Amino acid sequence: MNFYMPLKAADRLRDKMHGEFLRLSTNVTQVNTNNSSHFVWVDEPQAIVTAIQKLLQQLK
Repeated sequence: MNFYMPLKAADRLRDKMHGEFLRLSTNVTQVNTNNSSHFVWVDEPQAIVTAIQKLLQQLK
């Protein structure tokens, strides 16, 4: 039995779910990275640092 779905279908489902998640709040930002795996904090830690800095700047 194959529990995997085709990659394109999985990508569409992920994009739909992300869109629904983003609509849960009026104050939300999605940060995309180009050079990381699922473990963005390992592959692109600067992306996280930058996102946190932007958030802190908005709170001032």
